[in-house]
Amino acid sequence: MANQAPVVGSKNVTGTNYAGTAAKVYFTRTIDAAHLIKLYKLINENIFGKVAIKLHTGEKHGPNILPRDMVREF
Repeated sequence: MANQAPVVGSKNVTGTNYAGTAAKVYFTRTIDAAHLIKLYKLINENIFGKVAIKLHTGEKHGPNILPRDMVREF
């Protein structure tokens, strides 16, 4: 069986420590395109291999939903 990379947030039952399995979360209190781009540049500094980036744009009718134009600019 081939070795599979551990999934972030999964429970390690092998007893082996894997470097880099903890998720990093980036946050900004200022919600605008400039700050989204600033966060992206921070995240993009040392990316290698297969990496997923999730951008949470808010819930429909919620107080913190990101406008489409802002996400489009990002």
